[in-house]
Amino acid sequence: MMSDRFKNRVFIITGAGGGIGGGVARRLSQEAASLVLADVNADSLRALAAQMPTTSVRPELLVLDARDPELGKRLGDAAISRFGRIDGFVPLAGIIKIKPLLELDPPQWDLVMGINLRSVFFSIQAIGKLMIERGWTGSIIATSSISGSGPRPDQADYAASKAAINHITKTFALAFAPHGIRVNAISPGVIETPMWQEIDNTRSAMLGVKPGAVLKKFREEIPMGRVGTPDDISAVVAFLLSDESSYITGQIVTIDGGFQLKHP
Repeated sequence: MMSDRFKNRVFIITGAGGGIGGGVARRLSQEAASLVLADVNADSLRALAAQMPTTSVRPELLVLDARDPELGKRLGDAAISRFGRIDGFVPLAGIIKIKPLLELDPPQWDLVMGINLRSVFFSIQAIGKLMIERGWTGSIIATSSISGSGPRPDQADYAASKAAINHITKTFALAFAPHGIRVNAISPGVIETPMWQEIDNTRSAMLGVKPGAVLKKFREEIPMGRVGTPDDISAVVAFLLSDESSYITGQIVTIDGGFQLKHP
């Protein structure tokens, strides 16, 4: 899909080296967006940049850890220095560690919360402040998960972080609405990414079954009969960044093929 829908629009994406992050970056570049792409993995960023259309604007690449306390400022400064403005922010950096509830320890809790929640809150705060000070309107899209909707004994920290994302999304949406900045969140279900492959491998080992068995069971529980793809997510992100969603804010948009219809 090639278009000029996002020509002269500047978007910042963290976790761009991941499965969903890469999909979102490719989709936006195909629609002529100018991008600031950040990830902790430099090789993943370079590989992603090489996949961009030759006609697209060369992205700004930043090797940053999501736990960097100055993350939001670094991202915002890079976007303004390179492109002169900010129109949207999609913090996609995230981590999941499968571990039984009674084995979950403080170091893992702090790691997961630091990346999935703390970094998201303060980077949205910092970038939102930059936009408000300059009178820029736009769209911010946080990353939740269907795991945030109910108890998850083998990923209590991850689920708690995503439940909190739902809360701060609505809080920022309320605070930023008078300034013309919309804040929503995507809530993916089972998506074909390296993260989900890791989940399958870990859970399969815990259950003593062959790799692939857990993912197969999840697939059988999805009413639409398949797992999602990064393209399924990037299409929704592009919509939420576009003017077509100009009257939508404070929403948690579930993208799960109907999984939660059977598992509310």
